[in-house]
Amino acid sequence: MFFNIKYILKSYFYFLRYPLGDKYEDKGVSATPYIFVYVLIWILSMMLFLFGSWLLAVFDLELIRQPRNPIDVSLSRTIIVGMLFAPIVEELTYRYSLGKYSKNRLIIALIASYLGTTFFMQEINFSLNRTIIWACVILFFLLIRNNVKIQSFIGRYWNKYLIVLIYLSSAYFAMCHFIHPIVGTNWIFMSVAVFPHFVGALYYSFLRIKKGFLWCVLFHLAHNTLLWLPALLVSSLL
Repeated sequence: MFFNIKYILKSYFYFLRYPLGDKYEDKGVSATPYIFVYVLIWILSMMLFLFGSWLLAVFDLELIRQPRNPIDVSLSRTIIVGMLFAPIVEELTYRYSLGKYSKNRLIIALIASYLGTTFFMQEINFSLNRTIIWACVILFFLLIRNNVKIQSFIGRYWNKYLIVLIYLSSAYFAMCHFIHPIVGTNWIFMSVAVFPHFVGALYYSFLRIKKGFLWCVLFHLAHNTLLWLPALLVSSLL
């Protein structure tokens, strides 16, 4: 058990530098050590988050700004969207295309991103321009799908700079949790608050490439369920 945890930690930190490297191949390790490492990394990131929040409080800085457009979210909708729908769509959007370049996976990720954005944002602030832009991007990749030269060009640079894509997608994933109108926007607080989400996104990316897409979806589902369900149940009883 301890050896497996140590091996996964080494594999994870190696992944953060060389995501397609094969130095630490998966040896059929069970899910338990991966869960332990995820919890350990998440706890450490939360400790840094709490420390940063404490520093902001010491300097009397506003932690959470009141949302500009507060939205009354029902318990059932929160469970369906936050704990079931969101993890699947977010993993399709941010992690499904990761790994060695695949034109089909990229197109599916773009479609999932468009559908997810429309589902979450349409009732709040529907944008025809955003819809048109997304449609044009998806159409472009569909049109070049069978162009060998273009696909070879994209694939070469995709694989070369995959590490950049992983960090950018993880950062964007983290930020999106704090720029939604339901949460409000506070850039001082965001600089601290996004860190646990960023670290979690990196670990989901690690699972996506090393273990497969189903693993990152299940970890994300479990994470949201374990964090949200107790709080929602308590709030429903108050």
